[in-house]
Amino acid sequence: CNTLRAILSIDAMSSQMGGMEAIGEEDPFMDMEAIGEEVPLMEGGTRSGGSTRGVKVQAAFANLLTFQVVVVILFGLFATYQSSNKEFNNTQYGMMLDIAVMIFIGFGYLMTFLQKYGYGAIGFTFCISAIVIEWAVLQVGFWGCLQGADNGFGVDCGEEKRYGLPRFGFGIAMIIQGLFAAAAVMISFGALIGKASFDQIVVVSVVETMIYAANAHLYFDKIKAVDVGGSVVIHTFGAYFGLAASVFLTPKDKRRDFSDSASNYHSDLFAFIGTVFLWIYWPSFNGATAPTELQERVIVNTFCGLVASCVVTFSCSRRFRGGGFFDAVDIQNATLAGGVAMGTSCTLPLEPFGALILGGLAGALSCGGYVFVLDRLEKKGLHDTCGVNNLHGMPGILGGLAGVVMTAIASAETAAEQHFPLTIKNQWKSQLAGLVVTVVIAIVTGALTGMLTNAIVKRPSAAYYTDEAHWTVPTASLTFTTEDVRPDAPRKQSMRMRRSAAGNWAKVNKAVRAVSLLRAMSLGRTNSGNGGAATTSSDDRGPMSLNDD
Repeated sequence: CNTLRAILSIDAMSSQMGGMEAIGEEDPFMDMEAIGEEVPLMEGGTRSGGSTRGVKVQAAFANLLTFQVVVVILFGLFATYQSSNKEFNNTQYGMMLDIAVMIFIGFGYLMTFLQKYGYGAIGFTFCISAIVIEWAVLQVGFWGCLQGADNGFGVDCGEEKRYGLPRFGFGIAMIIQGLFAAAAVMISFGALIGKASFDQIVVVSVVETMIYAANAHLYFDKIKAVDVGGSVVIHTFGAYFGLAASVFLTPKDKRRDFSDSASNYHSDLFAFIGTVFLWIYWPSFNGATAPTELQERVIVNTFCGLVASCVVTFSCSRRFRGGGFFDAVDIQNATLAGGVAMGTSCTLPLEPFGALILGGLAGALSCGGYVFVLDRLEKKGLHDTCGVNNLHGMPGILGGLAGVVMTAIASAETAAEQHFPLTIKNQWKSQLAGLVVTVVIAIVTGALTGMLTNAIVKRPSAAYYTDEAHWTVPTASLTFTTEDVRPDAPRKQSMRMRRSAAGNWAKVNKAVRAVSLLRAMSLGRTNSGNGGAATTSSDDRGPMSLNDD
């Protein structure tokens, strides 16, 4: 026993020192290129070997800090407090808080379905959203002041100018615009989560924010389309921008290990928290920028759409999946599709029954996407981690088309109530044009951004869908296993499981050799006591082998 303890102690020390002896030199299960330079620790998580990684981390830190310094300077030059003549809007402030909860809690927890990416889902959502909000305020302020007082963002451009550009008023309305941009980026993040590194996500987010603001300016101020709840400019844009970027940021190596792109009972439970927060606060998201006299209608329409999508999703999940069982991924996502589809037409007089119909259609469409479309896209090389095409892309297009129909059949009284920027005859055309232009811009610029990001920022680790690629994790062992859900489910071993199994196998070999040595020594002493005569028994089969029970 003391010999075995010594062997295991030496083995543990070698692992802590970064040695690979415990894994073995000739292990058929190991792929050293897949593991990269990660060094396993016994208690403190994982770390990466080599000084190159440290240099890259320092460079990323410097770049992020430099970006923050630039943002501070630009705020000092071009942002000021909003005009004091405007009364404080308590309703708008409450809706701003609701949207913030949706972004930082709703989106963050919704993406915790990945069983070993909880830190990244919540932590990266926290940081990236903060980066996008402050950057988007500057972008929206620039485009708003460039357009003038009648801009579609509602930017308050003052008379004071700096370097030929007016300073914009920074108030609650601008914070809401920043949160809207963060929502679009978080939707794109859903297509990239687990595959792109943190540095790559930062680059994509900064570039996407600029394109988002430019596209919204084109949509509202040039095409003259309306989209109060962002079915097109937020959800559709974010979904297809992220999917296009994913094409270039998803590794093409056939040896890639995506086995951790899965959920378990506990991670799905956390994801349901995000679903419920998003579902409850979605009426505030759609109604935050609506005219005050129409906000109650927006809330009613959005709530009816959400209720209908929830009921229809539960029905379709059990029907589409077969076997009479619900699937967690359907319920976590498709129940929200009614809020997505209601964004463009939420201010229009749909009537409650119309909102229920649109919400139900969105729920069925989204659920069908998760059941029938998601796997087919992956087989064609379009990997969508969270299924943003099903929750935001297709329901967003449905919402945009609903806006086209509702503006085409609108009466003169409705047009006057909605303050359409164009005549009834032309408004529906601008709605359709805005939808098509947004989809094209999202796909083209998303692909270019993904290509550029992949070229200038390389992923430092080959570990996908696991927090150990970016975080200090609290333990070197798996937190959850497949036995928690379905013990009989066949599953490919993850990289960490293979590495752990290889190390344990080497330990067993050492222990077997030690026991064999001790047994041989014991037999030698017995033979010496018997005058050198060899003794055998029916149980003596020589040194233990790996085939022994």
